[in-house]
Amino acid sequence: MPICRWLLGLSAVFIAFLVVAEFKSFMALETESHMVVDRSPPGELLRVNFNISFPALSCEYATLDVSDAIGSKKLNLTKTVRKTVIDEVSLRRVGRSVEDFQRPEPKYDDAVVDFDDEDFDEEDFKQSLNEKTWDAHMKHYDVVVVNFFAPWCSWCQQLSPTWEAVTQAIHEKYPESDGRIRMAKVDCVANKKLCVEHQITAYPSIRIFIHGSDDVTNVMGQHMHLAYYGDRTMEALTRLAEQAAVAQGKPHHGITQASTVSQEGSGCNFQGMILAKKVPGTLHFSARAPGHSVDYMNMNMSHHVHHFYFGNKPTPRRRKALVQYHPLGLTSDWSDKLSGMAFVSNYVGATFEHYLQTVLTSIQPKKNKWARFDAYEYTAQSHTYDTADHASVKFTYKMSPIQIVVNEKSKPLYHFITAMCAVVGGVFTVLGMLDSAVYSAKSMRYGTILDIIARKTYKLRGQAWVVFARPEEAQAAKEQLDGFPFMNKPIRIAFAKTKSDAVARQDGTYDEKKVEERKKMRRDAWEAKVQAALQKEQEAVGGRAPGAKKEQASNPRCTILVENIPKEANEGMLLLVFQRFAGLKEVRMGRGSKAETAHVEYDNEEGASAAVAGLQGFKLATDKPMKLTIIENAP
Repeated sequence: MPICRWLLGLSAVFIAFLVVAEFKSFMALETESHMVVDRSPPGELLRVNFNISFPALSCEYATLDVSDAIGSKKLNLTKTVRKTVIDEVSLRRVGRSVEDFQRPEPKYDDAVVDFDDEDFDEEDFKQSLNEKTWDAHMKHYDVVVVNFFAPWCSWCQQLSPTWEAVTQAIHEKYPESDGRIRMAKVDCVANKKLCVEHQITAYPSIRIFIHGSDDVTNVMGQHMHLAYYGDRTMEALTRLAEQAAVAQGKPHHGITQASTVSQEGSGCNFQGMILAKKVPGTLHFSARAPGHSVDYMNMNMSHHVHHFYFGNKPTPRRRKALVQYHPLGLTSDWSDKLSGMAFVSNYVGATFEHYLQTVLTSIQPKKNKWARFDAYEYTAQSHTYDTADHASVKFTYKMSPIQIVVNEKSKPLYHFITAMCAVVGGVFTVLGMLDSAVYSAKSMRYGTILDIIARKTYKLRGQAWVVFARPEEAQAAKEQLDGFPFMNKPIRIAFAKTKSDAVARQDGTYDEKKVEERKKMRRDAWEAKVQAALQKEQEAVGGRAPGAKKEQASNPRCTILVENIPKEANEGMLLLVFQRFAGLKEVRMGRGSKAETAHVEYDNEEGASAAVAGLQGFKLATDKPMKLTIIENAP
């Protein structure tokens, strides 16, 4: 059956497409993932990286505490954390990043200091400054040391007697008429606006104002507040006042007890990392300082997360490889779900809590060893709630005990070769089916086929009769298919000389008796031909009678195996051949794969032997001689 040219072209294109696709699939990277219990080395630490901005939290008292589930605590972490002052609106850095440091807790006098308030004859120095008296005092004195306090603050209450005693001593030495120094205090509960104006967030806060301002410029050109964080004993405070009085408003470098804190922004940025054990833990951002009370109920802990991730950040080359090795690829936030998110509270005194669940994914390629990487991914849930005593921001993390291991899956070469064979064989199989369907569709147009007759006999091999319902249909098939190559040979088509039985049945001319007579004539002719062949064979062996008797044994039964029998032969034909020898009992034809054999049974060995001697090599309607063998001797 030929294959159309357009089908051949289509199959070539289709095979080329499948070969290219299969080659790409073979060369493509495939991975397999396994979930195992975390196999990290004992004692391995987890790196936590963060960069968080707090627009309304001052760096002066901002702290980071770290704790975990097994009792480890690190308060006011400073070694790996940098704090930077930022603008509260734009979050732009207005100061340089510096390593945080821990301030020592200030000392207080053991005994309560007594002072005599009757000596205040020029003005009542016990009275706090307020918005009305602030400007007048700042103009009158070269230096004003101000204690910003809150009545409810325990540290302020402990400092109050010492402050009053120092105030009395300094006033006696430097009276109002001198105008060099004034020790003052401000109640931030009664004068909240004045304290907010000077960025006071914790109590007590001691600031030093020179010519009405605590603004000083450091060597980096940044504007700073001049503040005091030392001991709060009478000796230390007196020494501070003496240094300030001697300076008489000159540059602050002469005041060795003073420190500076940035005033260019009211926000703070935390950036750094910690190394923690792989157990549940918490990063706690809040405002706290030794010897100070923070007003948490007036604190806004809104924050912006620039990044918060675990482990190391992959290089661009390694990240490109991870896109291929990761089971589901990498998304923009695959390792940092909180990146770029802002958490804003419209009211003060609120606490933000973020709950992070972390999973370790280990990428272990076979070829590219440099691409091995431990990637930490996490889910984040955030919540805001009111707190009565301590506003803060908490990042609580929990490590999953399950580790995901991603291995590179190898592909044997024989898989690719097998796939190629399957592609080529499959395409040609489908192509053959399509060709058969096309050919069948073409053949159906000739008309209705009533019968197809094909014989297996020697003379009729390679011939067949195809019976159509109408003569014009047969004529069309003959014109179209005459010379058509079939099995590498051209078909020769001609009309039959007689009418077929199928057509006769259709047009009503079928005569059953004539058909039977015709069959009987053919059968008789066949039998006559067989008889002639037998007679010729007998004459060839010398005219000996087929049934010549030999000396019999004790009348045994014998069976002859007859081979090379034509397929069209039947039991009647064999009976006709073998009954000429005395003692024939039965003829049995073979079935299935033994259709060309038969068993002929005689009741004595003499008859069987005579049949074998007389018919050995006899040709029964074919050029192939029969083969006879006695296979059984039974009593």
